[in-house]
Amino acid sequence: HLHRLLAKKIDLKDAVMAPEIVTQESFQQTGIFGQLTGRPISRLSEDDLDAMGWRQFEALIAEILCREFDGDVLLTPASNDKGCDVVLTSARHNVLAQCKYTKHLVLQGDMFIREIFASRRFYETRLGKDFDTLAVFTNAKKIGRQGQAAAASHEVQLHERSWILKRLRQYTITKFDVLRRLDQSRLPL
Repeated sequence: HLHRLLAKKIDLKDAVMAPEIVTQESFQQTGIFGQLTGRPISRLSEDDLDAMGWRQFEALIAEILCREFDGDVLLTPASNDKGCDVVLTSARHNVLAQCKYTKHLVLQGDMFIREIFASRRFYETRLGKDFDTLAVFTNAKKIGRQGQAAAASHEVQLHERSWILKRLRQYTITKFDVLRRLDQSRLPL
């Protein structure tokens, strides 16, 4: 239980932006990714992956999935998303994705597997489509044994940091792409 509480505290810390800390001037200098933004049309790098927050990470995964499967991709609401962050529908695959952004090297636990697995029924009913692929994406270098075991038993694909970095090299995804994705309408639930 302590691990879950600490994880929630870390997630909450990343989600809160205090006005006295972020000034208009500092935001213009550092941008949404928390570092000098450089050119918004430049390709995202590993440093950008490390600097982004969880919302930008979800948008990045949406951009990657859009390029991987050439389909319609929507982010789900930021809260009460029923355990799914990104929904992709395409001619080849329908994918439900759970995104886990962390500052830890290893993503521990299995709650994220149970959440994405449980979300399938809701999204299939809500959207009237069958989802053949459930996946978890994380910036962590590794997913712990408990998560790996749960993923195997629930047939959930796992994609760790190395998979994401490979896609950042394969596809030209820019900061502008991520910001544009964040600005688009989310899937109404």
